[in-house]
Amino acid sequence: MKIAAITTVGVACCLLSLATVSWSGERHVESEQSGFHKYLEVIDLDRLPDDNLSKAYGCNNANQVAGYSALVDELGNPIHEQALLWEIKGHRQEALRVEVVNLGNVPGGTGHTSYSNGLNNRGQIIGRVVTTPDDFGPSFGFIWDKKTGMQYLGPGESPVPVPDDPRTLPGGTFVQPIQINDKEDPNEPPDVVGFANAGILEPFDDPEVGCPRHLVSSGCQLGFIGTAEEGIRSVGILEYVDPHGEVKQYDFTRAKATTPDKLVTGFAGLFENPTNPFNPGIITASEGFLWDETHGMRGLGFLPKGGTFSRGFYMNPRGQVTGHADEQDPEDQTKQRQVAFLYDPATATRSMQSLGALPNPDFDPAITDPSDPSSNRWTFSRGLGITNVQVGGAPEIVGQSCLKELTDRDCVTEQDSLPFLWTKRWSEEGQMYDVNDLVAENPSGMHLLSAWGITDKGTICGQGLVHGERHAFVAISISSHRRR
Repeated sequence: MKIAAITTVGVACCLLSLATVSWSGERHVESEQSGFHKYLEVIDLDRLPDDNLSKAYGCNNANQVAGYSALVDELGNPIHEQALLWEIKGHRQEALRVEVVNLGNVPGGTGHTSYSNGLNNRGQIIGRVVTTPDDFGPSFGFIWDKKTGMQYLGPGESPVPVPDDPRTLPGGTFVQPIQINDKEDPNEPPDVVGFANAGILEPFDDPEVGCPRHLVSSGCQLGFIGTAEEGIRSVGILEYVDPHGEVKQYDFTRAKATTPDKLVTGFAGLFENPTNPFNPGIITASEGFLWDETHGMRGLGFLPKGGTFSRGFYMNPRGQVTGHADEQDPEDQTKQRQVAFLYDPATATRSMQSLGALPNPDFDPAITDPSDPSSNRWTFSRGLGITNVQVGGAPEIVGQSCLKELTDRDCVTEQDSLPFLWTKRWSEEGQMYDVNDLVAENPSGMHLLSAWGITDKGTICGQGLVHGERHAFVAISISSHRRR
């Protein structure tokens, strides 16, 4: 494969790096481990000039990748973040070109923070943008396409929330879109889901109007669904039964994905210190959910040998969900571990299936200290992307494995992270593979850390480590590129 150039277009235009990689012909490279093949070509999706980090959160069937470029300090804290679109172009024997589109800002926006969280197959991108210069002000959801540029998710033009603002939940100042769906009718606006905060408004206990009373102190994070034309609205609160048999509500909900017919998945949870709005602490319990306009909110449940933790993260148009949940550690039945799962509504039991985890490459049976990650035979895993195309009767799923226990957002450190692909390509039961082991061509020498998206063509996108910097990547099947 030849990568001719990486070119930035949009608000800021400049020529980035030039990399050339020679094709070695259409082939699959046998791996040392029998049963699967190395078939992926990794393309380094570089950051903007003067930045030192980039990350991809989603990719589509049109070879487009959404994410952001950032400048971070020595501690990893962002100084600024800019939403981007990478487009991979080139056919058959042509050299591949990577064009980088700077998504700009919303009308009237003067902040320095925006990032893309997802895109659909029509190239419409959603994300979050801070609209004031201090970057600690209000943030709104945005939707972007090539015709209109970056626009607010909902009608409105003010860079700060206004009364009855359809771009926020009632009284809220923070909006985080996560995923955008595809519609069969190109004239029908796509649905966007995510989470946002709601203000302290009367009447209480009505998420459609204000923040439920018991959530006021914890900042009131509620999952939402909406469109660019109408704005956003809450999907409500998930209930659970506590150990005493009482029906209660979780402390927050976050919507993560939606199908074309508005079936939504995500998760709800309990905070360690729900009465402290500035430091609610860790999430002590979590449950995945499904929501639709007819049935409302209902729990996704837990793994058969699990505990009180599950999270729906992504869903395909069939309603198949991936995420992660607790299950009994096969090495020590007194412990729980977090593993990726597949929930398939077409199965008779409609229950979660554990996808397991990658083996820990640093495992040492001589180490018995549980605080040492080398004592764990297996990694922890979470599903982050899922195909609609079925391979061997099941979707393909990508995600992230961590040598140490997962944190709320990521692995403890980047050195603890590995990307995985779960597939039935080479196994009737399905198996999890380190994506690094599936790479045939890797001109930049990037070590892949996490996989955040997979397309129906098998293209995988995420983040890797190259020359000490974290860069976005896209991994394309060598043979599929040559067939186009």
